[in-house]
Amino acid sequence: MLTKNSDSVAFIRYLSQWVLDCSQDGNDGRFPFELPHLLFYDRAVRMSAISKALINVNKNIEHTAVYSLLLRLCKITTTIAKDRFAKRIVDALRSKNGLFARLRAALHLEKRL
Repeated sequence: MLTKNSDSVAFIRYLSQWVLDCSQDGNDGRFPFELPHLLFYDRAVRMSAISKALINVNKNIEHTAVYSLLLRLCKITTTIAKDRFAKRIVDALRSKNGLFARLRAALHLEKRL
């Protein structure tokens, strides 16, 4: 449960930064071996759900700075999550990236650990 204190503001800022740090979800590959925009999209969609849940649980802090930051984060990420055009592009990129990954594996271009 969030409160009106500065720790809650720091937590909301952390959530915002978490979306931006999407490159941590990758495997240190560079383009075209990794598509950071897809990782960003995935985190934004997840944050949309997380922020909606936090808003529903924390109605007791409405009209506070913490709540307004959380609401702003929710609006931004929900806009991304609900964009049908972006979803079609993401689906197409995933499909093409899957084909490209199979090609890389067949040609033994995969990064060896």
